[in-house]
Amino acid sequence: EPKTAVEELMERAADLAAKKTKIARWSSKVLENPEGNCGHLLHLVNLLTAKESAKVQRLAIVSLTIVFRDIIPAYRVAERDTSKSKQLLKK
Repeated sequence: EPKTAVEELMERAADLAAKKTKIARWSSKVLENPEGNCGHLLHLVNLLTAKESAKVQRLAIVSLTIVFRDIIPAYRVAERDTSKSKQLLKK
């Protein structure tokens, strides 16, 4: 028996709510422990490449942006010391 329009809308709303919950859970896990839970970043990125609705993709992009904005300042990028690397290469 085919679904009615109301049933279809209710199913889509439930699916969107479930994906919002997953996105929030994955984002929280990454923020709690970025190095230990970096696999959850891959889940979020996969939402961008999967055949998801534009709404889900926008939520994933916003979540990734917020996560990266919060965790990136904790990682320092140091300049490479060329004198030490040259000494190591000579040995």
